[in-house]
This record gives sequence, structure tokens and C-alpha cells, in this order.
Amino acid sequence: MSEINKIIVSIGIGLVIVLTALNLIEKLNDGYKLSITNKTDSTITDLEIRYKVGGIIKTVSKIEPNKSWKEKIDTKKVQGEDSIFLIYKDKKGNIHDKCLVGYLEHGYSGQAYVIINQIDENGKLDISLE
Repeated sequence: MSEINKIIVSIGIGLVIVLTALNLIEKLNDGYKLSITNKTDSTITDLEIRYKVGGIIKTVSKIEPNKSWKEKIDTKKVQGEDSIFLIYKDKKGNIHDKCLVGYLEHGYSGQAYVIINQIDENGKLDISLE
């Protein structure tokens, strides 16, 4: 094999390796990682994670006291601009929402850490983001 052919083969193999690595990195970074931690003494039930425009992403049936729920949201399904909200009802049936991710587009990645600090007597949650 001539020297030029060796160079061309080496460059080709190098490109394949680089493109494979970039594809793997893209797959690992796709999506938004959400974590909801319940720092209360009560079990929290019936939370919904929703897109503002696209509807329900996940339903979180319950989070035990001092436990966390974690999920990776696939943002490849996002069409256009969107946001992610946490939705729940208090004891009186009033709907409350908390914006977890203010701006989101197709393929965005990131993370949001949600902490539920307290629940008042009406079932309203004291929520903070980190």
C-alpha cells in the first residue's frame, strides 16, 4: 500500500471515530433531567409533569417523605418552543403550577432540581428550584 493510500485510510478511520463519538455524546446529552425531592414528612401524590403546549409528559403517582423521583425527559419530541411545568391539585381541588424549565426546544438538554419543602394545611406545596 502506498503512503498516500495509508494517509487516506487513516483520515477515513479518524473521521469515523470522531463522528461515532459525537453521535454517542449527543445521545447521552439528549433530554432534560428532572429530579423532585420531597423534604416533607408526608407522602406527595398525583403530580403531573407537563409541557406548556404539548401536554402531559409524566404522572408521578407518589413520592414518599425524604425520597426523590428522577426522570429524563426526551426533548426530541418537542416541537417548537415550549416549557415544562409541575401541576398539582390542593385539597380544595384548586390547580397549581410551577414552571420547572422556562424555555425549551427540540433536542435541548439540561437539568432541573425541584425541592418540595412544605405542604400547608390546604395542600399547597412550597416548591423551590435549584
